Amino acid sequence: MKRRTITTLKAADIDSILDRLEQDAKPRVAELHRKAKAGELTGTDAWYQASYGVFTVQKPRDFQDFIRVIAYAYSWLPTNKPAACPTMQQFEAFVGAVRKVKPSRANEPGRRGRQELVEKTRIAIGVADRSRFITVSKVLHFWDPTLAPMFDVWVGRALKKLGVDTPKSYVAYWLFADCVIKRGRKRELLKGLNYRLLDELLFQLGKGVSGPEKTKARSRRIKTARGQRTTGSTSSPPPVTKMDLARQIYAELKGQPSAVVRKAFERRAGLTPNGANTYYYKLLAAGDSAGGGR
Repeated sequence: MKRRTITTLKAADIDSILDRLEQDAKPRVAELHRKAKAGELTGTDAWYQASYGVFTVQKPRDFQDFIRVIAYAYSWLPTNKPAACPTMQQFEAFVGAVRKVKPSRANEPGRRGRQELVEKTRIAIGVADRSRFITVSKVLHFWDPTLAPMFDVWVGRALKKLGVDTPKSYVAYWLFADCVIKRGRKRELLKGLNYRLLDELLFQLGKGVSGPEKTKARSRRIKTARGQRTTGSTSSPPPVTKMDLARQIYAELKGQPSAVVRKAFERRAGLTPNGANTYYYKLLAAGDSAGGGR
């Protein structure tokens, strides 16, 4: 997908994003959940899985809850201490802004109300730079997981992989997340899609989720490069052609409808729709052992 700003995406772009999350990120998230349930998960992923349910089980209401929520948010950040402690007045302003934004059956939150809430939260937790909204997003999400999505550097990297420029404001990302969730539910993709699951999917995609063949190929390229540096060789490895990429994708998507395979050719091999169609039928005619079905 051609790189676009987050505010100019159309339904077809959102569909492409959902398809990529379904194909590339969902299996990794499912495996994380399985390992977490079995007690086999380690590292930061283990902390995120174990702590999330603890942090969000209650319904925060008072000033002490707000302090706890801020502490929870910072436990998911590289920084180990809050920038400031909110005053009671700042907390009351925050709660008032939450009430304006909290969606209801009759009314969905608008841009202006969200901007006010983001500003009140930023002031309360002492984040001076308006363009830095990662901490704000986590505080809002931990205050109420149904209220707002989380955002971090990994989500930003995932968006770039999906052909979307990093949003300049948190509200823009918030509105984007709502569009993705609403579209996913309409298409009945990614069962149970909500702010938390969307964050997990984008987080894993941003970290570099890829198919096993792509991972093996990357490992081989790294080993080859290291060997060349060690021996002092100046020769370059043969370039990877679009047909090489198409053949790899074709093998990975064995049994998938032809439309899915051709779309993957466009997204991952940089082919035009006509080129994707031509490559698909070339591989089909060649009798590749792992072709996509119709």
